[in-house]
Amino acid sequence: MTDNKLLAEQFFTATANADRELFQKICDKDFEGKQNDGPPMSANQLADYSALVLSRVNNFRYKNIVRSSTETGFVEEHDVCCTFSDGGELSLRVCVVADVRNNRIFSVREYADSRAARKLIEALSSN
Repeated sequence: MTDNKLLAEQFFTATANADRELFQKICDKDFEGKQNDGPPMSANQLADYSALVLSRVNNFRYKNIVRSSTETGFVEEHDVCCTFSDGGELSLRVCVVADVRNNRIFSVREYADSRAARKLIEALSSN
């Protein structure tokens, strides 16, 4: 039986470090990730996105983690926290729902208040 909580921990370790190798290890070859029902991302695209986030903010981390295993995967709530170049702080509450198939993460759906994420979105859009 798959340890879905361990997969969740590994997944968020991969996102917090833009760890492409770990993404490849734990994600299905047909992995699909979405944020607020946006366009799907492959595991490689998610690694690229994670690297972009890490290049635009400081002290990226997850706090107040609540992680649950489900029959089909896992659910995690956490605060996405970081510091912007102007010293401003972000603490964004996020909920992530994941499906696991054959001991690998098949899909991830992340939900957050896009208004609360506005400054992060702006930081990612700047050149």
